[in-house]
Amino acid sequence: MNNQAKQSVWDVSSSYLEWGIKQSLREYVLGTEDGTIEWGAPASERRFPAHEITNRAAVDELSGVFEGSVRFRAHGSLMDVAVGSLFVEISSTGAAISIAGISSGTFAEHEGSVCRTELSGAIEILIEDPALTSRGAAFLGGVYSRGTLLDPLRLVLALEPQTARAIASKRGQRSLTWKTKEKP
Repeated sequence: MNNQAKQSVWDVSSSYLEWGIKQSLREYVLGTEDGTIEWGAPASERRFPAHEITNRAAVDELSGVFEGSVRFRAHGSLMDVAVGSLFVEISSTGAAISIAGISSGTFAEHEGSVCRTELSGAIEILIEDPALTSRGAAFLGGVYSRGTLLDPLRLVLALEPQTARAIASKRGQRSLTWKTKEKP
């Protein structure tokens, strides 16, 4: 199967990423006198719509670009952090999350199991414990250290109707959980 055919299984217009970044960060910002959390279009309240989803060499290797941003402001804008243009990459070794503003390297990463579940007409991927990288910690001003766990990411990847029907007809014939290798 060529790469173009693999890309056509996804209904990008109905796919999205749900992620609140870090609950304690949201609570801190909203607990300050002038703290605000602003969701930049087309993102809204922890939901980032998909712009592109691509399968690579194997079914369990994919990447997605998600649009929109979230901006955390407090202390008269002395604290002003924007997280946006999310790029999520899932491979046999884990997952990586990159954002605009970090030119090389990743914001967060995940090692271990990535859970994939079949929904009606979609695939849900849950990345339960992404951790900040050193670049991600620096991007957040050093408030959190490398390895700090972030909120879980939930990707809902809608399938094109013909793909959803094909999967439904094979239900029970394959595993619905992706297991990635633990790094030594």
